[in-house]
Amino acid sequence: MKKTLLILSLFSAFASKAQDCSELFISEYLEGLSNNKALEIYNPTNETVDLSNYFVVRYDNGSSNPTLLNAIQLTGTIAPKDVHVGVLDKRDPNGTGQEAPIWEDLQDKADAYYCPDYNQSKAFYWNGNDAVVLFKGKIPAGSPLATPVSSLSNVQPIDIFGKIGEDPGEPNNGGGWTYNGTAVANGGVVVSADHFLVRKSSVKKGVTTNPTAFKPNEQWDSLSFFVIIIDENGDTVLNNQGQPARRMNVDNLGVHNCECNALSTNNITKAEKFGFDIYPNPVENKQINLISTDKVEEVIIYNSLGQVIKTITNAKSFMTIDLDVNAGVYFVTAKGTSGNKLTKKFIVK
Repeated sequence: MKKTLLILSLFSAFASKAQDCSELFISEYLEGLSNNKALEIYNPTNETVDLSNYFVVRYDNGSSNPTLLNAIQLTGTIAPKDVHVGVLDKRDPNGTGQEAPIWEDLQDKADAYYCPDYNQSKAFYWNGNDAVVLFKGKIPAGSPLATPVSSLSNVQPIDIFGKIGEDPGEPNNGGGWTYNGTAVANGGVVVSADHFLVRKSSVKKGVTTNPTAFKPNEQWDSLSFFVIIIDENGDTVLNNQGQPARRMNVDNLGVHNCECNALSTNNITKAEKFGFDIYPNPVENKQINLISTDKVEEVIIYNSLGQVIKTITNAKSFMTIDLDVNAGVYFVTAKGTSGNKLTKKFIVK
């Protein structure tokens, strides 16, 4: 008990220090099927932030005092009002079991990959009953993996997901944190496993005090891991077994809607936020789906020689496009009603 109180005092020491929109925080958490794990981190400030000054720690199964084996230093930078999507590094297409590859939908969203070797870092291997904490500071180079995180100096927790020291139960056995804190036995719905949790736009800073109870509905919106695919007419698309076709619900990953955005001195415009996704990629059945964050005015498809293959005017924000093409590399350019354009590559098998 003394050790637990000592560890948790680290968090209370920094409680309520962060000001609104002044420090990074976790904007999306994914605990999906198999190895599909991701953490989106949002920069609410007006300055580019160096991520090498931050690290993530996983407090597995109710742990209160993890070692550096459960930590990973982050890499890259985050532009103002932008996000960093960190994904568990499992990309070997031949991987099985614990090494099964993450899905292509998630790979397309990754800004960086972390923790390929479980024996070197367990930080991104959460399973729905692990608290995850974003720290500011650096792990000293060469530190033994058995070093307790609590022994590090000049570091501070800036956002806590979950409740440190609490194990809400193994999700494979029906456990995990529920949406409003109601016990599973009393009808509580688990959302910390096989779900995306997206930070509400009203949240402007991270949680720096370990909560008395973790109630995701207070700061997070819960999204299913899957969404049903519909066509341009709004009808459900069926798979080869005659069942509703599904895809990973990554539409919110890679961009975060926050009230801090309105405070930007960079005057981010609607045109600059325009974006779209295409799936599946590679294409196998001569059809590709396009979904956009905004209204789409025109879609143009080119081959690798720059020749126009197809032009669609009066396009829609969600549409299925038929492709009468041979196998190869192609490009799709979507133009928003604001005039902004974006091009992405896809492969036809």
